[in-house]
Amino acid sequence: MSRVVLIPNLHDLIRRYLAGESLQALAKAQGVIYATLRNRFLQAGVCLRNIAEAGRLRAVQFQPGDHDLVNLDDWAIVARYRAGESEQAIAKSLGVTRPPIRLRLLRNGIKPRGRGKAGRVRASRMTPEERRRQALAANASVRGSRKSLEFRCKVARGRERGQRNVSPTDRDCAGMLAALGYTSTLSKAVGPYNVDVALDAAPVAVEIFGGCWHSGGSHAVRHRKRFDYLIDAGWFPIIIWVTGQYPLQASAIDKVVALAELVRSGKAKRRKEQVIWGNGHPCAVGKRKLDYGA
Repeated sequence: MSRVVLIPNLHDLIRRYLAGESLQALAKAQGVIYATLRNRFLQAGVCLRNIAEAGRLRAVQFQPGDHDLVNLDDWAIVARYRAGESEQAIAKSLGVTRPPIRLRLLRNGIKPRGRGKAGRVRASRMTPEERRRQALAANASVRGSRKSLEFRCKVARGRERGQRNVSPTDRDCAGMLAALGYTSTLSKAVGPYNVDVALDAAPVAVEIFGGCWHSGGSHAVRHRKRFDYLIDAGWFPIIIWVTGQYPLQASAIDKVVALAELVRSGKAKRRKEQVIWGNGHPCAVGKRKLDYGA
């Protein structure tokens, strides 16, 4: 008959385990082997952490004394987290480290927020002035630094995957092309840049210019460099100016299709980008619009 090892303070050990201490550390402190304490926990009905949960707890150092707050209301912590508070903020307010808070969330079926979602929740709880100050601080921290080409290409691919900055007019253009049998990719990544609408059948890059900012400021400064890059990469850019006076029309899409067919035939020559209005008519290029060499 096997000898039963008595653990008089088993209840306190269980409370400390649920607060975040590891089973291995508790067994060592108690002077018993790991398997013995594990079996006693299972007999007591304790749901042991899996490898992933244990790893997350090890990532944050557990501080002695955290187990003193194991009697806190789990539901209060869950409610605060669901209301938007972060694990770190809750832990700080309770005077404990993060592992006990994370463990309570996990054992109550709460999936912790990822970094992106946490950032959006944090931003939603900020005032406009707080968001403005945060943006100014972030901009100041990177102002003057040069990003590598590899990094900028990675950002461009992320924009394509996330379909960020895709305007309704871009989608209208893609839809009108699809109606004519031409599929396209919105916010197509070409090196460090993104093309508004890129045809799949031919390397034709459609850029929708719908605001006056395109002909001034930093947009005008980087225009030539951007379009020269597209042309050198083998693309045939075509700019469509879409305004209230010149909305996007089928005649402009016909110009895009005609260029695509010319490219596919091998007769098109790579020069500068074409510039047309939303009605398909050529756009006069000069100081009032695009003095970029188009």
